[in-house]
Amino acid sequence: MMRKTQVYQLRISSQDKQQAFAVFEALGITPAQAIRLLFKHVIATQSLPVELAPLITQQDQNQIR
Repeated sequence: MMRKTQVYQLRISSQDKQQAFAVFEALGITPAQAIRLLFKHVIATQSLPVELAPLITQQDQNQIR
């Protein structure tokens, strides 16, 4: 039997986490809600809600590979 939900963990810098969580709090949503919204958007549009090129640093590119 397949579970209805699954746990997914990720690593993120402390600074990115603090800044993102502050934005989520200001928006009145939890981090989990934000991630669920991201996943729903990706599924519905088959794309990301942002243009990635300006956001990806060299360090990010190294971690992706």
